[in-house]
Amino acid sequence: MNTTGKITLGLGIASAAVLAAWLFTGDRKKKTTEFIAKKADQLKRNIQKKIESFDDSEAHYI
Repeated sequence: MNTTGKITLGLGIASAAVLAAWLFTGDRKKKTTEFIAKKADQLKRNIQKKIESFDDSEAHYI
């Protein structure tokens, strides 16, 4: 990886850390936590639907 790529990666990680710190401070902490919990619950339900809808009842012959 060249120097430009390393700098870009470092800036991306640093900016994500600053954003996370800002979102989890003050009044935004409660809203952010609720938002993340809601999205995680939706994702969990979507995964469950995909697992339940999988039907492998047909026989597969070689």
